[in-house]
This record gives sequence, structure tokens and C-alpha cells, in this order.
Amino acid sequence: MSLRSSIATYMYKIMPLPNKPDINPLLAPNYFAPYIQSQRNDPTGTMRVDHRLSGRDQVFLRYGQGISEQTYPNGGDSPIPADRSTNIRTVTMPNRTVAFSWTRLFGPSFFGETLINYARERRSNITGDQTKDYAALLGTPNPFQRLGFPEITNIGSFDMATTEGNQTFVDRSRIFNIQENMTKVIKNHQLEFGATVRLAWLDIRPQEQYVKGYLNFNSLATALYDTSRPTQFTNVTRTGDNQANFFLGIPALVRVNKTRPWYHFADREHYFYVQDNWKASSRLTLNLGLRIESFPIVHEANNTWTSFDRNNMAIVTGISLDKLYAMGATNPGIVKAYTDLGVKFTSPQAAGLPTETIYTDLANLEPRLGFAYRLFGHQRPTVLRGGFSRFAYPVPLGG
Repeated sequence: MSLRSSIATYMYKIMPLPNKPDINPLLAPNYFAPYIQSQRNDPTGTMRVDHRLSGRDQVFLRYGQGISEQTYPNGGDSPIPADRSTNIRTVTMPNRTVAFSWTRLFGPSFFGETLINYARERRSNITGDQTKDYAALLGTPNPFQRLGFPEITNIGSFDMATTEGNQTFVDRSRIFNIQENMTKVIKNHQLEFGATVRLAWLDIRPQEQYVKGYLNFNSLATALYDTSRPTQFTNVTRTGDNQANFFLGIPALVRVNKTRPWYHFADREHYFYVQDNWKASSRLTLNLGLRIESFPIVHEANNTWTSFDRNNMAIVTGISLDKLYAMGATNPGIVKAYTDLGVKFTSPQAAGLPTETIYTDLANLEPRLGFAYRLFGHQRPTVLRGGFSRFAYPVPLGG
């Protein structure tokens, strides 16, 4: 009967053979990992069609499509195994965009432009091969049934640990904009006004680390017990080896993280502006404008927001704990661990908060004031310029 564990059996099969056979692996690493160059490929295609419908109307339509593909070594000095199951990271970002513009001349002093565009992108950061249940092949815990290779460290002096490196994440984003810009000239006033509506959606699976498991074989399982210090539970110096611990499949630490499922965000932004570019005199031009912006709070499809009720010292959850359990965002064991420490949970209604736990600012008034004054000169004038404006920025939907 062999004492070799299933995890050691599989790892020995996929890891490359030593390329420094003259070195004793018990003294130093006997494998030198050659440098793997990062690769990136960004093919992109764009097509645009312009057409003049009449003397007053002109339109264009543009379509673009591309993908960014990047591959990186992900395991430090550790080798990439033959089946590319780990120690390698792949980032892909396919995208598509569509844009439409219609410019119309209503008269010699009045014209406008309508802009509509839509874009979507899918971004994924994947470590190794995430199409297989490697836990079943390795005999490692996988309570949440996640695919992909676990992180395995301290497997011996031959220095062939695996690593997740940058955490896995996946997101899908879509953005839609419609914008209307109008310009009207009345004597020495150039009036500009318009509006924009922007809609954005983001489906994101958060960054995930150790969701397939983490095993550390620095366990001292093969070391001798130091009987001369019975109360310290320590080992005899220079006994035991991590490679032997790994061979037997006895780790010091096994860790599996639970992360919540997808977030589904939706965001809206509304803008309206009006501005008068006034030629007050032959020397002075004034820019007098006002912009009104509205940024309603980001909506999450399942309302899985959290906040904090300072009056009652309690965590506020957007939905009930039972619903969070049902969707897999948490489980009763995790909540019990917190409540045993004295943590309290409450609802937005009990805390006096809106359903989405956050108050929103529906309107921001933002002035745009400027001037340009010609001090002297005509062919090469010297102009003094100044201005004042106030800006507001929405909370970014993605990182």
C-alpha cells in the first residue's frame, strides 16, 4: 500500500521534471523556471458610414468591435504545468460599440445635433484552467463546488508551489447615452442648450481569493515530537520536511473562502445645460451658463446593500437575512459567529433609512461663468481670460 496522497500523485504527474539534476532537492531547488513572456493581443475593427440626407440633414453610423487578450505567468518562480492548470493568468475583454449622429440645420442661425451611442464589454481575469473540478482530482475540500485549481504552498524544497495570484473576477458592463445639443444665434448672443440621459448596467462577480481552497503544508507532521518540552508541543530541531508532509497529504492549514454571487447594478445620470456666449462689446465676451445634473443612487437588483445604524449600533441589510441565505450571499453559520460576538442586524425601515439604505441627491446646480477681455492689439491681441465653475461627479459604477 502506498502512502502517497492523491494530491501529491496528481502534482507529481503535471509538474515538469527537474532540469538541474546535479542539485539535491533536499538542499536547494532543482528546477529553474524559464522566463515566460507576457503576451497581449488587441485586434480591433471599426466601420463608419456618413450620408448627407439633404442640404439640412447629415447622419453618420459607426460600429466598432474588438477584444483585448492578455496572458501572464502567475506563479513567481514556480513552473507552469503541462496542462496549464495553474500558475498562469488570462485576461480577456471583448467589446462592441455603436454610435449614431444626426445633425440638422433648422435655419441660418439655428442648428442641432442628436447623438446616440451604446457600448458593452465583458471583462474576465481568470487564473489557470477553471473548467475542471480539480478538487475531485486532488482530493481537497471543495464545499462550495467551485471549479479551478486551489492554491497550494510549502510543498517542499523543490519550490513548485501553485498560486492564484491576482484574484479571479468577471464583469459585464453596458452603457447607453442619448444626447441633444442645440445652438441658436440671436444678434450678439450665442445660446447653447441641451440634455443628456446616460444609463449603465454592471453585472459583476467580485474578486475571489481561495474560493477553490488554500492548502499550506508547513505542518511539521513528519517532525519528531520533542518530549523534553511536553508543555510546549514543539518539534525536535531539524526534523520533518514539508515535502514529506505534502507526500502524505497532511497540511497545516486548509482554508476555503465563501464569496457572494453576482451583483447586478443599474445606474442613471441626467444632465441639462443652458449657456449664453454674449459678445458684450468689441473687447469683452461673457460666458454665462448653468448645468443641472441628477445622479440617483445606484440600484442593485437584489438590494444587497449594507449600512450601519449608529443609534442602535447595528448592521443594516437591504434585504432580510433569510433572503441573503436563499441567494447564497451568506449563511446562518457566518451570521451566528458575528451575533455570538454581540453584532446586531436590522432592516432599513427599523433604522429609519430608505430601502436602498442610502439617501440620494436628485439635483445639483452647477454654474459656468467665464469672460475673455482683449486688453490691447488687433493682429496679435493680448487677452485676459477667467472663469468659475462648480462640478459634481457621480459614484463610478466600476473600478
